[in-house]
Amino acid sequence: MSLINNVLPSDRMAVLWTLLTLKDAIVLEYGPMGTTCFARRFMGSLGLETARLFSTHLSEDDVIMGDVTRLEKALIEIDKDYQPKVIFVVPSAILAVTGADTAGVCRYMQKQVKARLITYEGGFKGDYLKGLSEVYLLLVKEFAEMEAKSIAGTYSILGASVYDCSTRIDLQKMECLPDQAFDARCLTILGLSDSVDDLKRLGQASINIVIREEALPAAKWLKENCSTEYVYAAHCEYSGNLDWLDICTVNLH
Repeated sequence: MSLINNVLPSDRMAVLWTLLTLKDAIVLEYGPMGTTCFARRFMGSLGLETARLFSTHLSEDDVIMGDVTRLEKALIEIDKDYQPKVIFVVPSAILAVTGADTAGVCRYMQKQVKARLITYEGGFKGDYLKGLSEVYLLLVKEFAEMEAKSIAGTYSILGASVYDCSTRIDLQKMECLPDQAFDARCLTILGLSDSVDDLKRLGQASINIVIREEALPAAKWLKENCSTEYVYAAHCEYSGNLDWLDICTVNLH
């Protein structure tokens, strides 16, 4: 057995920390309490509000027999007590192995709750980079309003992540450049959005600025479905900044 000293977060962990940035949504982990407790400690170290991360808990009988009663009861209780706009259901690692039809449960439970139910059926697909790519695309598909009109002089930033300790500093610098050069306004930051309404504006920007490769599938989807152009270039050095500012010149005026 080999020794591992530095473990990369899994795809599922990246999904959890991205969803927990939404203050009007709740994340329900369908799995045993232990994995959720571990996730809470880790998310807390990233500065996230972990009070919105819940667990259904599971017994061995639930896993073996495929009993979804705990999930059904948890959805009803959370909807009644907390009244979130969205409940994200994320299977734990053990259910990613054994399999669980969380999407099917959410479909028939949607009639019994007011919150919108969205499930992520991932796990063991790769490290956190895979999870970021999938959750960015999931959020864009679920919330971007495709019929909304584009707002002139606006942009969105795609690819932020609380796991990257330099993200907030980079974003402050990036927002200054379009503001000073074009008097442009940032609509949404995908990966650090505060609310579901922020995500709905993803289809309204004049241009999307992609800051990491994992957000490219989301940017391409927005271009195909909302006709929003995007630019992907280095944002931390002089020539890279000039590249994406040149493209912004065309789309922000």
